[in-house]
Order: sequence, then structure tokens, then C-alpha cells
Amino acid sequence: MIVLLAACGDPLSNAALLEDDAFLAVLPTSDRLFAPGDLLAAPSGIEVDPALRAAVDAAYGLAPVLVLVTGSGDALRATTPDVREAGLRQWFEVPAVGLFDGVLTSWWVNATVAGDPDAALAWSIDGAPDREAPYALLGAGSAEAGVANAYWDLAGSGATLDVGPLTGVVAIGWWEQSPGLPVTSVSYYSAPYDAVPLARWVTWGDSGVAIQGWLAVTEDGATWPGQLAVAHGATGGRALGVVDTDAGELIIERCWGPTGVTTWSDEGGVETGDPSTCVLSDVAPVADLL
Repeated sequence: MIVLLAACGDPLSNAALLEDDAFLAVLPTSDRLFAPGDLLAAPSGIEVDPALRAAVDAAYGLAPVLVLVTGSGDALRATTPDVREAGLRQWFEVPAVGLFDGVLTSWWVNATVAGDPDAALAWSIDGAPDREAPYALLGAGSAEAGVANAYWDLAGSGATLDVGPLTGVVAIGWWEQSPGLPVTSVSYYSAPYDAVPLARWVTWGDSGVAIQGWLAVTEDGATWPGQLAVAHGATGGRALGVVDTDAGELIIERCWGPTGVTTWSDEGGVETGDPSTCVLSDVAPVADLL
């Protein structure tokens, strides 16, 4: 009887209900945008390999960049749309929360997702510091063929919601490289939007991150602009990178064991340690993301 009653419902309403997941899937939520868990759990400290230390810092650095984005998306995903029509979902006055410097902060969001769930969808999220305050655009994005992207004004969001301090803007992309292997790309720009990002992070599931920006990954501890790819797991990890020093381009490759301490390194052809101690043969899949 229950099956028969469901089958007799309005066809558009049934179709709209079935489409909900497709509309929700394009929103930026914490189950899609997250820092690699293996790096968050990795050893840290002055004795740890500098490349691993840079990767751990990058993983932790992603959290404050994404908290407004994923906090808004998580709140919407947990809430029934106020408007459910063919090709359209809308939410109004939805409460959202997030941690800023350890302080639980709340704000309110409105959102629209529109388009064809079998082709392309576009979304926008507006926010306000409280329910009755004026709402302003926080971020917008789209999704097509399994690849989603977002543009989020961190500085504007911080000013609108009275949280932060937040600066700059971020461009975010996320997709599955293969079934069960999520990839997230986050590019950080100064405000207003520039053509060249100040920093870029690309996460590879729970175990990898590729970084573009200022890096302290050489034995002398100096900071240089460059790129770095890191893969890390419970038994250790490996890094491959290039930095632009005063003396020119320097290619570095490093390995470490489960404690994070360097077991082998190669800085511009100068080797230290034993390469046979490396638990990973390469970091090619992560390096290819840059």
C-alpha cells in the first residue's frame, strides 16, 4: 500500500525529490573540501623533515580558509530547501556555524542552486551576521561533468559577517581523480582578485598535498618561492619540489620514516642519507596536480 501511494504522487514532485541529491552535491561541504587526515595526524616539530613540516602547516592552514565555505555548505545540506521546483532549489535564513581561532561563531545564509542536474548546475550563497540583517553575496560556483568549482570572497565575507580577520579571495575546485579518491584545489589571491595566486594547495585524498607559494624546505631553513609535492602515510613519506633561490633553481627530494625524521635527501644533486630507506618510490600522482 505504501508503495502504491508513493507511485501515485505528483510526477514532478517525485522527480524533484529525486533530484535533491544532485543539487546538494554541488555545494561546498566538509565531506568534499577537507585537509588530508594523514597529514593532520603526521609528526610535527623542529626535528621533523622540513618538507613534511611544510605539508603539515599547509594542511592546518586550509582549515581557516575553508571554514566559512564548508560551514555554509554543511548548513544548507542539512536543511530542506524552501523552494523545490524543476531546475531550482532555494534556501532562506539557514543558520550556520564554524570555528574561528577556536571560537564557535554563527551566521545566516540564503542560497540558490539552479540548472539541469544531468548537465550543469550553478549556485550562489548570500550571508548575514544575524537573521534580520541585510544579506550579501559570500560565494558562488558551478558544477559540470563531475568537476565543481567555487569563488569565495574571504575579505568581503569577513566584513559582512563580522568574523575573522579574513583577507583575500579563494578559487576552489573539487573532483574525484578516481572512485573514492577526492582531490581539492584551493588558490588564494590578494583582494581584489589578481591573475597570479599568492598560494595554491591541491590535496590528494588523505595522504597527499601539493603546494605552490613560499616554502622553507631546504636544510638552511631559508624561505623561497617554489612548488612542493608531498605524500605521507603511517610508515613515512616522500617529497619532491623546486624552489627559486638567489643562486638559481634548486630541485629537492626528501624521504622520512614514521617519526617524520629525514632518512634521505637530495638538494641539487647533493645527497644525504640512504635512498633505500624511502618507503615511497615517488610522488608522481601528487606532483602531477601542480
